[in-house]
Amino acid sequence: MTTVINLSDIDFSFFEKLKKQFGDKDMRITIDEVPEKVSQMEIFRKLEALQKKYPPKVISKDIDLSALANEVNL
Repeated sequence: MTTVINLSDIDFSFFEKLKKQFGDKDMRITIDEVPEKVSQMEIFRKLEALQKKYPPKVISKDIDLSALANEVNL
């Protein structure tokens, strides 16, 4: 079972509810920080800005890329 809870919401009654739910069993409690949510629109805007900064390049069909690669590998 995974429960997301703000630490400021934990009080004595929280532990009493746990004891009532799980009784006298041994339990493992792990605390992990929940990552901050990022909006899809924010990601889109960042990607759009990146594309404006580095627009796609069109390479001429006349350029022989194999020949260029051979020059570099000499």
